[in-house]
Order: sequence, then C-alpha cells, then structure tokens
Amino acid sequence: MIIGNPDNFAVYIDKVNEWNDISDIWLNGICAFYIKTKLIPKEFLSHTIELRTCLGGMAYNNLKKSDLKYSKFSIREILEISIEKNIKGIYSLELLPDYNFIACLYIDYQGFEHFIWTEDSFNTIDKTTFENKEISSVLQMINNNLNNLIVLLTKEKL
Repeated sequence: MIIGNPDNFAVYIDKVNEWNDISDIWLNGICAFYIKTKLIPKEFLSHTIELRTCLGGMAYNNLKKSDLKYSKFSIREILEISIEKNIKGIYSLELLPDYNFIACLYIDYQGFEHFIWTEDSFNTIDKTTFENKEISSVLQMINNNLNNLIVLLTKEKL
C-alpha cells in the first residue's frame, strides 16, 4: 500500500504474510518512504516492522512550525534532537533505530518541511526540502484514516 505520491513524498507499507502467524497479535511487514521517487531506506526489505505501531507513530504527531532557527543547527543536530526531545516542529520517524535507519521531519519557522535521515548510524545524513506540505499532508492522511488502514492490512489473507 502506498500512501501519498511517490514522485514527491509517500509512505510504503505492506504486510508480509510469511512474517505473520494467524494466532499472533502482531501485524508484521515492511515500511519505507518514497522521497522524490527514491525508496528509502535502501535495505528496508530485510527488516520486520510491526505495522500498527508504525502507522500509529506516524499518525499522532506535532506538526507545527518550529521556533528554532534552522540556520543555527546542522542537519545532524536536528536529527539528534528529534531522537532525544519532543520539540515543536521536529517530529521523529524512527522506524528502524536498531538497523541504523533514523529519520525525522523538521518544519522550519518559515513553514518549509525538511525530511532528514541516516541509513548508516549518522555516518551519512541526507536531507530533502519540501515547500508545499507534502510530508504533513501524507501524515495527516494516515492520521485521518488510521483505523481503516489497519483494518485493510489486517484483512489481507494470511
């Protein structure tokens, strides 16, 4: 299932039948992001994600402009802040912290959205900036349809 537009920003989420047992409460699968047609993290297919937790974490967010001046912080500092603190305008999207992938959404004081991520424990940090609320609109879609999305994923045949 793809939520959003992969040409700009989208969330890819899918249940993997082989990772689920009909008697288990968990809903295991994969989750990744499309950033301007590029799928990240690159190694997402080998990592199990509990999908209800993943979607729930993306749905309940604090999408407000930050009071922080973006120029005062490096992208590394913003990514580190996202893990440690709940600061207005910085939203952590830690899907695979155990597998070296960490991401965050940062909305600067001008309203621009910055998607910042590392796939290798901070050795390399990437950033893409969006001007038209592409990220927050997808997260809002998830928030508005959370129960329906979980039902759709749960009903898929095991």
